[in-house]
Amino acid sequence: MNWYEEAFDEYYLDIYDHRDDDDALKDVMFAKDILELNHKKTLLDLCCGAGRHSVLFSPLVKKVVGYDLSIPLLNVASQNALKQKCKNLFLLRGNMLHLDFNDCFDAVCSFFNSFGYFEKLEDHIKVLTNIYLSLNSGGCFLLDIMNVDYLKNNLIPISKKEIETYVITEKRSIDEHYSIVRKEVLIQLKSDLSEVKKYIESVHFFSKPQITEMLLTVGFEDIIFFGSTDGASVTPYSKRLLVVCKKPN
Repeated sequence: MNWYEEAFDEYYLDIYDHRDDDDALKDVMFAKDILELNHKKTLLDLCCGAGRHSVLFSPLVKKVVGYDLSIPLLNVASQNALKQKCKNLFLLRGNMLHLDFNDCFDAVCSFFNSFGYFEKLEDHIKVLTNIYLSLNSGGCFLLDIMNVDYLKNNLIPISKKEIETYVITEKRSIDEHYSIVRKEVLIQLKSDLSEVKKYIESVHFFSKPQITEMLLTVGFEDIIFFGSTDGASVTPYSKRLLVVCKKPN
């Protein structure tokens, strides 16, 4: 089993509990402006997870499709969509390697490092190709990935936190040769420190020149980079690399 098939389960939202709706709202409003979203447009929220962004996109566009592999996270997304009465939000389960839409969306968004999960470069190119094909002519793609410079200078080797009845320990390392950041996640019961679950995340990171070349290879144009949802330029101190590009008309 691949790590991404087991990592995004009922414990995932506890591990990443620092992400909240306020951050998601900033992401969505940035996307609305930069992608020129309106009530006539359709949007794909790729790797939508628990649907924080999808739900917020719902009142801004004609239709939102949230796409993810994780059944537990899609269940949470479905509950959130029902609670917020998002009648134009549709949730689909699938692997982004097998994303199969043709000229269906005016925009595609992929937030929070959901790109780089696969071992082979050709698989990452395949994902970008699938996204390209899913877009209408003139459609735009927003990709949110790690800023390599910030990552290398600010990696926290180990962290530990307690959430309800669990202790979660995360150990991080960088493999420069393969351009991979690895994180070992150990979940234990607080009562006796018995192991509940253990796995290793392994995500490829890409520099600006690398991701530019990949996007151009697929056919995207007008590639722009931002260092934050405030619209700031990318610097070594930017935590994120927000990439916006366009499928030609």
